[in-house]
Amino acid sequence: MTIAILFDLFMQAKRPRLAATTVERYEAMLRTHIIPALGSVRADKLTAVHLERAYASWRMQRLDKKKGALSETTVKHLHDLIRAGLNVATRRRLIGRNVALDINAPSKARIEMSVLGADDLGRLLDFARKPSNRSVARSAFTTEGAWYPALAFMSYTGVRRGECLALRWTDLDLDAGTVAIRRSLQQTKAGLAFKSTKTDRERAFTIGPALVAILRKHRAEQDEVKALLRSAYHDDGLVFARADGSAIIPWNFGAAFRDLVRRAAVPRIRLHDLRHTHASLLGQAGIPMHVTSKRLGHSSLSVTAPPLSRLREPGSRSGYGIRGARRSLERM
Repeated sequence: MTIAILFDLFMQAKRPRLAATTVERYEAMLRTHIIPALGSVRADKLTAVHLERAYASWRMQRLDKKKGALSETTVKHLHDLIRAGLNVATRRRLIGRNVALDINAPSKARIEMSVLGADDLGRLLDFARKPSNRSVARSAFTTEGAWYPALAFMSYTGVRRGECLALRWTDLDLDAGTVAIRRSLQQTKAGLAFKSTKTDRERAFTIGPALVAILRKHRAEQDEVKALLRSAYHDDGLVFARADGSAIIPWNFGAAFRDLVRRAAVPRIRLHDLRHTHASLLGQAGIPMHVTSKRLGHSSLSVTAPPLSRLREPGSRSGYGIRGARRSLERM
């Protein structure tokens, strides 16, 4: 049995149990790197030397004229997939030993997590209300009614992008000021699909009066569009949808956010850093970590604590302080 056949069996067993995006990532890693380097090697003859040579090759190879060698993080991901496949083969007694355990695993590059201060977050949201002239001329996504409310919802709740875009009106109780996060929207080669949350668990928490007001206004505007479009509106009950009611493509949301950060001239952050910003605001306002962890949907406190200890405001050493955090929380 070759490594190519071994990993084909591995994917057959794993495919039904993995998210579609994970399957696509694994298959791309196998097709692009692992199989070309190791596929013809007999599984029972694979050694640590084979792996070390493959890793060295990946670190040196050039993908195209613009890109250099694979990053250490990518090599770490490849190593983790190889180790997982060999673990399954070992348990099934297809091979005698997992040789991936005999070498030092590549180290994953540490991602610097950034947060916005209270003033910069307010500036970002203000700019989200007013699309650029170019966006208006192009009828870009940022000119649609869901753009600002969705961005405000992510900023004020710390939910993941897919969770925000999968939210339904039935998940909200605006009178009580509560929201239930039950699912997530994912983007695959086959199209958009709804799935369970990252931890496969529903979570509920409260939202502040300011966000409730934003959502009420947004619902009223959405109802006006429904009445105008009638049967042409694809009503799936989504809170944040395109003008015709269809789901927002996650990649488009991320691209629009990058443009917004440049236009607002705030410190450079990723869309996911809004989640870190929210966590930092809660922490600096004295909210217990276990409350923050539950609100963010982390599987345990060990997931929440390390990122919070590394958070920083871009361009500063000490963040923006308790007063700024409390001021932002009051707005929420």
